Amino acid sequence: MFDSKLKQKYDQIFSHNWEERKGKFAVELRKHKRYESIKKKRMQRTQVPENSGKNDNDAEILQYISNFNIEDLTYHDYCFIIPKLITTMLDSSEEVIKAISLLFCSITSKNEEIIDLFISCDFITYAVDLFTFYSQEVTENLLWALGNIAATGYKYRVCILETKFLDILRELLLKTEVKIDLIKHASRCLRILIEKDVELKDFQVVELYEIVKELLMLDFTKVNMNCLYVLDSLSHNGYIKGIMDVEILKRILFFLGSNDDRLKISACIVIGNIIYQSETGTNLLLDVGILDIIDHNIESLNPSIRKESCWILQNILAGSESQVKAVLNHYLIPKFIASIGDINFGVRLEASYGMKNLSLQNKNLSLSNLVLKFLEYNVLNHIVTSLQIKDKKTISNLVYFIENLLKCANEVNINLVSLFISTGLQKSLELCYLVADQATCYKISSILDYYFNDEEVLSDYEFNDDFVI
Repeated sequence: MFDSKLKQKYDQIFSHNWEERKGKFAVELRKHKRYESIKKKRMQRTQVPENSGKNDNDAEILQYISNFNIEDLTYHDYCFIIPKLITTMLDSSEEVIKAISLLFCSITSKNEEIIDLFISCDFITYAVDLFTFYSQEVTENLLWALGNIAATGYKYRVCILETKFLDILRELLLKTEVKIDLIKHASRCLRILIEKDVELKDFQVVELYEIVKELLMLDFTKVNMNCLYVLDSLSHNGYIKGIMDVEILKRILFFLGSNDDRLKISACIVIGNIIYQSETGTNLLLDVGILDIIDHNIESLNPSIRKESCWILQNILAGSESQVKAVLNHYLIPKFIASIGDINFGVRLEASYGMKNLSLQNKNLSLSNLVLKFLEYNVLNHIVTSLQIKDKKTISNLVYFIENLLKCANEVNINLVSLFISTGLQKSLELCYLVADQATCYKISSILDYYFNDEEVLSDYEFNDDFVI
């Protein structure tokens, strides 16, 4: 009886261990088969068919590319594949080159390590050389791939600019028959390539302006947007000599007055850069009628357009005497003053900077007419409204303006104390102590101590309706 029990227990233990070992073995066997299958597929992926140079293997190469899946490959796989594909592309039929270039559009969207493989194989030089030898479809694919490389980082943009890319692209776009898709791809590549951190040589700037000038004249919104982005980067970096072309300026002003808000905002930024950096550029823009367009845009429903319009005006108001007079004689000041009380913070801030700049022009303008016009345009009520919004920069600019306004008024014997009190501006200044920085608080204290200790109220004044600076 003892033996039977022992045998039964032994059979249970042996049977349990065997089933467990059998299950584990089956799992390991399945893992091994799966690994071998994946390894075999990867070997097939990395074995690019050799091209004899006589287009004998075109069908095999095309079949290989059609079955290509970039998600299944590792970095080590790409180390074998990319050099072989580039070599194959340089000595194949146009159909194969088109397929490989299309494949590169996907591969170049990977990480920086993959892009380094393309750089090590001198892909950029080969791609640029292929621009003019094959169909526009091949060029479109190569431009997209180069755009992906440029988007990876600064050093890759420098690698592209060190080639003859801009020169060859300019010659390509000057051809009579260029498809719109190629133009779109070219403008996208330029937009990515010419970032605000890029450093250009003089001949590269000239080539860029020639390309952009050609593309700006086309009526394609996406292309125009990309070109304005390039102009923004160029003007931001100080490369504004080429933008002084009257045709380019007129085209930018055309976008500034268009119905597309995106074009308007981009055009505003470019124009603001020009005015900020160049007095000559400002005079050219005034000559071609920028104030007429700003007069309309400053009341736009889009706050971004209002903000950029105020930025343009405040830069003009910081300019020469003739430029300031052009703005004043255009009767833009009432709308500009009204922008001080705008609900949008950016609009208020730019308008306050403009008022500060205008108040600094007291040495160049007729002070009595300037002060009276400010009052006629109800500037004090707008300032009271804006001071109620607790923003340090806006308050600082407006306090600076108030101080200069009072100085101008005193120089021409106009007393503003009673008007300041009646509009509530004195009380608003006192409340600004709670928000303003230390320097602004000191300025507010000086204004109140100097101008508002004496409660003497002087007579009212008459406005000059025939106001001409």
